[in-house]
Amino acid sequence: MIAVDKENRKRYILTGTDSIQKEKKMSECIDVFQALERAMRMENASFNAYIKFSEDAGDAEVKALFRQIADDEKAHKEILEAEFQALQDTAKGQIKRPSYWMQLIQKDSDADLPQKVWDEGRQSYLLSCRRVNKILKEANDELVQNQIRQEQELAIASEIQNSLLPKELPTETGLKISAINLMARYIGGDYYDCVITPSGQVAFVIADVMGKGISAALLMTMVRTIWRSNVMMDSKSPGETLAALNQAVYPDFSLNWRYVTMFSAMYDSKTSILQYANSGHNPPFYLPRGCDKFEELDTEGTLIGIIPDTKYYTAERVLHEGDLIVIYTDGIIEAERGKEFFGIEKLKEVILQSRAADIKEIQDKIIAAVKEYNQGEPQSDDITLMVLRVIG
Repeated sequence: MIAVDKENRKRYILTGTDSIQKEKKMSECIDVFQALERAMRMENASFNAYIKFSEDAGDAEVKALFRQIADDEKAHKEILEAEFQALQDTAKGQIKRPSYWMQLIQKDSDADLPQKVWDEGRQSYLLSCRRVNKILKEANDELVQNQIRQEQELAIASEIQNSLLPKELPTETGLKISAINLMARYIGGDYYDCVITPSGQVAFVIADVMGKGISAALLMTMVRTIWRSNVMMDSKSPGETLAALNQAVYPDFSLNWRYVTMFSAMYDSKTSILQYANSGHNPPFYLPRGCDKFEELDTEGTLIGIIPDTKYYTAERVLHEGDLIVIYTDGIIEAERGKEFFGIEKLKEVILQSRAADIKEIQDKIIAAVKEYNQGEPQSDDITLMVLRVIG
C-alpha cells in the first residue's frame, strides 16, 4: 500500500487547485479508489439481494422490511458514488466540493485512509446483515408460534372427529357392516355414522364436510346432530332428511362458503328394501351377488349448504343376500402417485378381486392398495370407507 505522509495529506486537500503533479496525486489516491470501488460493489450486491428477498417474501410485512433495507443500501451506494466522483474531481484538480475522505486527510489523521474506506463499507455491510438476521429471527419465531397453535388446533380437531364416529356398528340388521376413517395430517371433514331407528331399520351415512382443521370438525358436529335427529323420525325418507339438513345448515354454511357432500340411506331387513339419497357425494358401488358389473347408487341432489329450499330425491332398491355395497370418500380415489390418481377403476378392480372375502378383509385390501399406490407419501386427505353385505 502506498504511504501518504502527513504533509502531503495536507497539501493534497488544501492546494487542490494549485499546480500539483497529476501522476503523484493519482498514485497517492489509487488505494482509496480501489477501496471505494470495493465498497460500492458490496453495497450494490446487498441492494440486489434485498430486492430479491423482497420479491420472494410471502408475508407483506417481511416484504416491506426487506424493501426498506434495500432502499438503505441504495442510499449508502449513492453516498459512496458521490464520494468517488468527488475524489476523482480532486485528483484531476477540478475540486467542486471536498471529499469526505479528503476531509479525513485534512484533519491530520494518522490512520491508513484506504483502510478507513474499506472499513466503512464493511461496517455498512455488517450492519445490513445484522438487520436481516433480526428480521429473519422475528419471522422464524412467528412461524414457530403459528406451528404450535396449529398443532394444538389439530389435536382438538382430531379429538372432536374421533368422538363423532360410532364406537360400535349395529348388528342384527340384515347387513354386515365394516367402516374405517383414516385422518390425514391436516384433518378434514370426513364422517360416517350408523344407527338403528325406532322402527328397527338401520340408517347409515357417509359425508365429507368442506374444509380442514377445527372448523371442519365443528361443522361436522352440527351435521351429525341434525342427521341423527332426523333419521330417528321414521316418517322421513333419506331425501327428506337431506332436505331438512340443508335447510338447517344453510344460514351458517352459506356465510362461510362451506358445503357438505353426503350419501344417506336406510335399510329395512323385513322388506329387504334399501332407500337412499345423495347430495353430490361419490356414488357408492353396488355389486349384486354373482355379477361382475357395478351399479352406482345415485340420485339427483345438489351439495348441502349451497342453495336453500332444495329438494332431494329418494331412490329404492331391493337387496338380496350376498349383495355388496361400498361407500367411500374422495381420499381413496384421489390418492396420488406423482400426478396420477388412484382412481375409480383401480378401486373397482380391488373390490372384484376380494369380493369373496369377509367385508373387513375387503376393507383392509382397499386401504392396503391405496397405501401401496401412495408409495409411502403422506396421506393428503381423510380416507373414509364403509363396506356392507346383505346377510339375509
